[in-house]
Amino acid sequence: MSDRFNEIAWPIERVGEAIEAVARARHWLAHDTLSATPASIERAAGAAGVEAEAVSLRYASVDGELRALGAAIIIVAAGVLSIVRTDARYANVLTPDGRRVAVPLWRLRQAICTNVEERFSPDVDRVLAMSGIAGNRLKSSRAAMLRELVGDAPVGELWVIRPRPENVRAVVRDARLLRKALVFLSVNAAEMLLFVLSWWILGLMAFDTRSLDTLFALWLLAVVTIVPLRAAGVVAARSLVVEAGSVIKRRILLGALKLTPDEVNGKGVGTFLSHVLESGAVEALGTSGAFAGLTSIIAGAFAIYVLSRGAGGVWHVALYLVWILLAAAITVRFGLTRAAWTEARFALTGHVVENMTGHKTRLAQKPADERNSGEDLRLEEYIATEAAFNRSAVSLDVLRRLWPWAGLFALAPIAATGSASAASLAVAAAGVLLGETALMQWTDATAGMAAALSAWRRVAPFWRAADRESPSGSVALQPLLDAPATGDSLPLLHATSLTYRHARRDAPALEQVDLTVRRGDRILLRGPSGSGKSTLSALLSGVRPLQSGLLFFRGLDVASVGVENWRRRVLLAPQFHANHIFIGTLAYNLLLGGTWPASPSDREEARAVCRGLGLGSLIDSMPLGLEQPVGETGWQLSHGERTRVFLARSILQKPALTILDETFAALDPATLAGCMRYVLDHSETLIVVAHP
Repeated sequence: MSDRFNEIAWPIERVGEAIEAVARARHWLAHDTLSATPASIERAAGAAGVEAEAVSLRYASVDGELRALGAAIIIVAAGVLSIVRTDARYANVLTPDGRRVAVPLWRLRQAICTNVEERFSPDVDRVLAMSGIAGNRLKSSRAAMLRELVGDAPVGELWVIRPRPENVRAVVRDARLLRKALVFLSVNAAEMLLFVLSWWILGLMAFDTRSLDTLFALWLLAVVTIVPLRAAGVVAARSLVVEAGSVIKRRILLGALKLTPDEVNGKGVGTFLSHVLESGAVEALGTSGAFAGLTSIIAGAFAIYVLSRGAGGVWHVALYLVWILLAAAITVRFGLTRAAWTEARFALTGHVVENMTGHKTRLAQKPADERNSGEDLRLEEYIATEAAFNRSAVSLDVLRRLWPWAGLFALAPIAATGSASAASLAVAAAGVLLGETALMQWTDATAGMAAALSAWRRVAPFWRAADRESPSGSVALQPLLDAPATGDSLPLLHATSLTYRHARRDAPALEQVDLTVRRGDRILLRGPSGSGKSTLSALLSGVRPLQSGLLFFRGLDVASVGVENWRRRVLLAPQFHANHIFIGTLAYNLLLGGTWPASPSDREEARAVCRGLGLGSLIDSMPLGLEQPVGETGWQLSHGERTRVFLARSILQKPALTILDETFAALDPATLAGCMRYVLDHSETLIVVAHP
């Protein structure tokens, strides 16, 4: 078995090429070739335009996980297995020489689990030998005993490979949305065809009593077949909605993560709450409404055909088309009023939520007669838009309910003159009922689609933001960046003509700023509120993208270094309100800027830094020390303790340049003096931002 895997496995140092091979096989590759093979699996996946997510394989569930596995990279003793996809029995594996090999899943499982099973196999085999079990029972008994002994222990390193959300074409193809949509439409068309056929057979039974038994059997067969088709349609629709919703959510989330600080700042919690709610509406109502709309179109097409074959003929079809045009006009009005109502609703929600979060401030700073100013006007606007929205909804529902009466009334003159047979009248009546079904489905679909379209106005910026490029630098530049600068030939950081203007503001926050920082400098950046200190800090650290000017780190710009490398070397500790203690252990909050899980030496260093910043008594008071959970659900930290955790976090990342944006503002004079001395002793180069 080992020889077999040695032939098809990639060497561990070629993991980037293995990921590229998977991406090419699944038609996800964003580039023709990789320019280099980064050592990190995440970096290699990013270079190939795909995502790699680490998944912990557990012994108890490894069989099911392998059967449901798509594209993946599995680390085994022989190297790296590049898997395109798996089915119930085989894994499709790409070899380094470009071949595809079908590997039985039991062999793949054996390669993954051998190291874990070897610890228990001698004892299990000895017990089974004493029991006298033989044949097939021996194999099943051995597997059962190993499952009991090994339990849910991790057994292997697996990385799931999938296309990035911004590559919509690859994501849609990978989710097989087009095929699922065709299945959904085909099932619904077949169901509608059988529905029409069943009514046609009933009409024949009314006028042909000689073949009653045969026609009844055909009618019964058509009706019975509709039941599984309807069930299949529900399953197809559910699968399509889930997959489409997943595609939408992943892309919206990616876009939210790519928003710039200017696009986020100035928006309150109520506004972001509305964004979250509307993204859910786009996903749920948009997909379900679109599928209901497709179903109504299929039903409408069958209704037009049946009406054309009935007693009313072309005139009956023309009347139904007029009804459809009226429904379309009311639908447009419904969508516009729905959008206006949504804007008023979320404006009211945002106002109320932000007033709730700022309740104490409002009580303290506003006169009693102004604390609720604006709420009545917003509520009045909301009520007016809701009334218009309800009127359009009622109009659409009334139009749908009036169609059967109008359709049957149009048949009255034909029936009265006796110019049409009873069979053609029955066909026309069936067409009227089928047309009502289509209009009813369209009414239901309209609500979902209108809600999704109005919600799209708030979600569209997130969707478009997902297409933004995330600049990344070459890993090969790292040794050059870490080389010490000699003399004055190469500044650590050099900025020329930096100009920055915030969104929705006319005056620039910064204009033609020049700055040179050399290794070992200690710089105090002072200025009044609003003078641009935090903006300059964000530009220097790469948190904000440049709008105008030049910025270099040891002679290289941001595009050459890469945003990730830049932020690792020029570290910004933002102001208190923009810095966070995350839910987790104290060690996690201290060391989250490095490799996690942290090594014992990293933990010891974190403990030493904390004691140097005066947090020793805090650690000693915690029952679990550095492993004590902190944050909202754990140990409560004071304002000053949080500040010193932020300082320790910055020092432990060992950047080339540290920028502390008003970090010392929350400390008392004695604590400030001790922390300042420690920071000066343990920072290579330092910029401190403070008020005058």
